[in-house]
Amino acid sequence: MRRFSLLFLMWFGISLLGWSGQVRAQEATQESAQTEEKIAGEVAYSDGFEEGASGEKPKDWFTPTEGFALQLVAEDAAAGQQAMRLAPAAEQQARFGTVLRQLPAQELAGKRIKLTSKVKVVGQGKVQMWLRADRSNGQPGAFDNMGNRPIFKGDWQDAKIELEIDPDVSSLVMGFMSIGGATLLVDEVELRVMGAAAPVILQPATPPAPLIPRGLENVAAAARALSLVRFFVASDQAKGVVSWDHVAVELMEQAEPAKDAAELAQVIERVLQPLAPTLQVWPGKPEDQGVAPPLPAGAAPQTIRFWRHLGAGLLQKDDARQLYSSKLESQKISEPVDSQAHLANFRVRELGGGVCCRVPVRVYADEAGTIPHGQTPEQWAEGAPLAKLTAQNRATRLAGFAMAWGVFQHFYPYFDVVPTDWNAVLLRGLAKAAEDADERAFLATLQEMVAQLQDGHGAVIRGDLGPNSFFPLLLEWAGEDLVVTGKLSGVPDEVKLGDVVESIDGQGVADLYAEVSKRISAATDGWRRSASQQWFLAYLKTDANPSVTLRRPGSEGKPAERYTVKLSRALSLSEPEASPERAVERPHRHSARSRGLGMVSGPAVERAAASAAVARAGCLSDRWPRHFLRRVDHGNHRASPAR
Repeated sequence: MRRFSLLFLMWFGISLLGWSGQVRAQEATQESAQTEEKIAGEVAYSDGFEEGASGEKPKDWFTPTEGFALQLVAEDAAAGQQAMRLAPAAEQQARFGTVLRQLPAQELAGKRIKLTSKVKVVGQGKVQMWLRADRSNGQPGAFDNMGNRPIFKGDWQDAKIELEIDPDVSSLVMGFMSIGGATLLVDEVELRVMGAAAPVILQPATPPAPLIPRGLENVAAAARALSLVRFFVASDQAKGVVSWDHVAVELMEQAEPAKDAAELAQVIERVLQPLAPTLQVWPGKPEDQGVAPPLPAGAAPQTIRFWRHLGAGLLQKDDARQLYSSKLESQKISEPVDSQAHLANFRVRELGGGVCCRVPVRVYADEAGTIPHGQTPEQWAEGAPLAKLTAQNRATRLAGFAMAWGVFQHFYPYFDVVPTDWNAVLLRGLAKAAEDADERAFLATLQEMVAQLQDGHGAVIRGDLGPNSFFPLLLEWAGEDLVVTGKLSGVPDEVKLGDVVESIDGQGVADLYAEVSKRISAATDGWRRSASQQWFLAYLKTDANPSVTLRRPGSEGKPAERYTVKLSRALSLSEPEASPERAVERPHRHSARSRGLGMVSGPAVERAAASAAVARAGCLSDRWPRHFLRRVDHGNHRASPAR
């Protein structure tokens, strides 16, 4: 559930064309099939990095990130004589670097493609290959950055991305990124056309609209129920779901209009009970429903099944390379099942909106499967013709926020040290998501959610919704002052390094910082201020030609000088002429350490050092980063669904 827009593919019959029309259509179809057969599997692009001398930069590749050196190397190639290397510069301590190049897009429009390469990682950190398609209507297209399958230190390994490229693709960019300071070597890059992309059903966009109070209660209760069923119900029916994204969208659509608690309980049961057959939802208090559903007559359980979570892993796949995992486990039953033991397999939770539920966290099974027997509903099972979802759809935004919130609700381990009302975050976020105008606004909503965790390891990143242009000054905090430490070409000579920015487009720096900091997750103001320096560069909203008021500090008895200039936002940071002029040292020195120079460790930061709360904006699938350390093991009663 990443990127989507409305496109309906319609097939027209040829019966009204007449006999000659049928012949021409058949000939065209045969010609198209022959052409497709010829194209399928053909190499559209390859690079073995043999062109150019060792030490030179590879042709058509460049790195837009500072602190990394890009060059061809003649040693240790996967094949041939040379490979491409991206490495942190010796004098730098850069933790993130990327190398990229543009690919021809038009001949790949509407095609199914496979991008492969050989990658070697040296040192600590990880490497990910990525491929992004941009569409002609300005909407993001196909995208994969191997976020769920990074490559770590070791010998040469295979990297692979398979995507279906949008018919209206305008540009295609591929690259590799180093995360954590790793040196990466790349060789044998190849892009193949594998055939025509499958016809796509795209979800329609729907206009933003506010949630009425009852509707907000309804979708919040549905969100809580969804996360309980998604992570803790071990039935065959739930295990067979191929897209919880679509389950969530349907639940949001049906729950919002419920008129009261009784109708809401019926809706949640109707949508989720096919996945959790013994789920009970009722209006009222927990004690208003005292009897758990009995086992079916004649059932003879042999085992009991449950989810064992070490963090939030992949529910449908088990990847041994990942530290965090979600595994479906089974234990043999050694004693007869009585009513008391059966009741212990359920947890009762208040969902809000006047509704409670009893959710099965352990289920019985026999040779035929979990009891009661059943299958995943066709609309959510393998092979279902699922629509491609878009954050331009209001229900999808509600579903996306609900699913992201549920991951943190049950797996973020530091709510005991973070003074955050997570249920209040749910209500505020759902209300905002309902009114978000587009995907960028929804990205901000998710960023504001994660910022409430107050954890410097948390961020919401979506590369294809990056900035369209950049503020042309590099800025750094010196106490309360926002100081110019670099500038891009085109900035008037009047602006000097060391000048202090007072306002941008008439808005004071303090107000700008307050606006930006809402989207930055940090345990301390020092880390938040440090992170905000990059946000000012990339995400600060300004006019196309912002008006900036600066102050030049006085010296040698001269008073401070205040002046205003018009600047032009930069379209790129990667073009040579846009390379920033940088200050050699900090222009202002204070007796106290400036707030933005480093992260001041606090209890929440220290305890959260092993936990990253990273959510991929707009991606509602199970491919969440697994940096969550709370262990949930219902088989041995060591934990229960959170709150």
